[in-house]
Amino acid sequence: MQLDDLHGWYARLRAELDVARFEVGWQGPEPGRAKASVCLSVDGPERLGELVVWETGEAQLQLGDVAGGLVTDERMWLADAEQLATAVGRMTAWVVGGA
Repeated sequence: MQLDDLHGWYARLRAELDVARFEVGWQGPEPGRAKASVCLSVDGPERLGELVVWETGEAQLQLGDVAGGLVTDERMWLADAEQLATAVGRMTAWVVGGA
């Protein structure tokens, strides 16, 4: 799993989503951390999503509902680009589905 793969999704979502309704965020690896990680987030008017991926393949997917205050937190392992695409797709579908 390459952390750069997630940055490609960031660029794609910024180009595809309506910037007036959705905010796509990116946080790259921070120097000095024992395990490098990156974070992709998508915020909509009703729902929020955040996917953190570590260089080891560990990942955390958080999905939030603004009105209800409900947040789900799922840990997973992403072994390849296909599994990363599935996780990004789930997050995006959640956020866009609430708009």
